[in-house]
Amino acid sequence: MIDKKENYKVILLIDDEVLIRKTGHRLLSRLGYSVLLAADGQEALELYREKQGDVSLVLLDMIMPGMTGRETFEQLQKINPSVKVLLTSGYDKNDKIDQLIDAGAAGFLQKPYNMTLLNDTVSSAFA
Repeated sequence: MIDKKENYKVILLIDDEVLIRKTGHRLLSRLGYSVLLAADGQEALELYREKQGDVSLVLLDMIMPGMTGRETFEQLQKINPSVKVLLTSGYDKNDKIDQLIDAGAAGFLQKPYNMTLLNDTVSSAFA
């Protein structure tokens, strides 16, 4: 597990599903992170513009109504080219996700989240 004393990082979790946001918030909080939540890409961009100096990592759902994960990722990169983004999806990793990783995403995390995989994947994004 992550050493909470050294870890005061803020994670922005973007997902259109309430249950995923609640679960992600609970798990990430247990791991010692502060968590900001956004229900869609537009809300996430507004929140990121306001709090980008605090946000260490973004967990971004790829399949959302309105602005897609890809569009949100591209807009986040326009705001901050060095933004760290972990892509998430309930579907398996595919070529579209690989393309975004090649474009700078920090990795991929398949949903549903579990504590061990979440901890390992988030930790590796900070490495």
